[in-house]
Amino acid sequence: MRWATTLVVLLLLATGCSGQPGDHYADATDVARAERVWADPWAAPRPELPEAGYGSNGLVSREAGSRETSYDGVDAVRAARLEVDAAVAAGWSLTGAECAPDEVRLVLTRGTEDLDTTAAAGVTVTGSAEVRVEVAVPHHADGSWPDLGSPVRPADSCLGGGGAVPLPDVPYDGSPIDADGTDQDPPRWEGTDPGDEALRARIADDAWFRSTGAELSVGEPATGDRRRSAPAAEGSLTQPAADARTALAVVVGDLTAGGWETTWVSCGAQAPADATLRLVVGGRPATVRLTAAATGTVSWQLTLPVTDGPDPAWVLDPPALRTPACLGAEPLPRGLVHEGTPVGLPRRLQPISR
Repeated sequence: MRWATTLVVLLLLATGCSGQPGDHYADATDVARAERVWADPWAAPRPELPEAGYGSNGLVSREAGSRETSYDGVDAVRAARLEVDAAVAAGWSLTGAECAPDEVRLVLTRGTEDLDTTAAAGVTVTGSAEVRVEVAVPHHADGSWPDLGSPVRPADSCLGGGGAVPLPDVPYDGSPIDADGTDQDPPRWEGTDPGDEALRARIADDAWFRSTGAELSVGEPATGDRRRSAPAAEGSLTQPAADARTALAVVVGDLTAGGWETTWVSCGAQAPADATLRLVVGGRPATVRLTAAATGTVSWQLTLPVTDGPDPAWVLDPPALRTPACLGAEPLPRGLVHEGTPVGLPRRLQPISR
């Protein structure tokens, strides 16, 4: 999918020890930068954290997450324009656009010189209006960030009848940029106690979760510098609903009746309906992400914090949505609408440099 150089070696040895420089593992700076993207109302990715490239001889990954969205009854250009208009409304700028009958590719950026608030997103839309968004942020080992182009009005690009705008290469991975370099040992997981017993027990007893028939995974308590996985579960539900928004409202209602809080909802006349919710027990959160299709099928992903992972306190910050319009009965807007702040937790993590 990517048009930037893909370094397949980053995927090799995904569960083995790497011999990577210790400075290439994520630290608090990477966590803070990623959290800003995870909370972005338009990008709203499923969270990932920048990290060291296992077996890659000194490379890093800058991926902060991705999402997929399927539109109904529109072509690729229209779906891309809906995404771009929503992104611009959320503070992003279009810097690259190429349109073909069967595929549209875009680059959007946020921020300028401050590496802590800079992000880039590559968007690919196929002819069937299937959208994939991949987001990158500067790694803490980067000393600078490349120029990804000047902002362009969507109406002046191929999305609005104008010409193509060359696509800059988003640096999803590679060697640290203008790095000073520091010499430190790689971090290692310090404990294997799964913790969060009260949260796990509350999820196991949750009426909605029990109704799905799913089981919460234990999570992989890897040692050394291998990736750990979070306790999680996923599945899908079919609702006898006329549209995606109605189907989503039914599932959200079941969750909130059991104490879950809605933090973000996304909807549009020709888009699926999405929502994120959280449940907090003893200051520790679990998150659920819902995506409802026009058929009435609602896909869901439930995630708990990774054992000994970064503090998930940011999930507690967004206010709960009490009466989101996307879950109401008023006619849907023609564009893509986002309400609130998305929340989510990464499902796999390397150990974090403390």
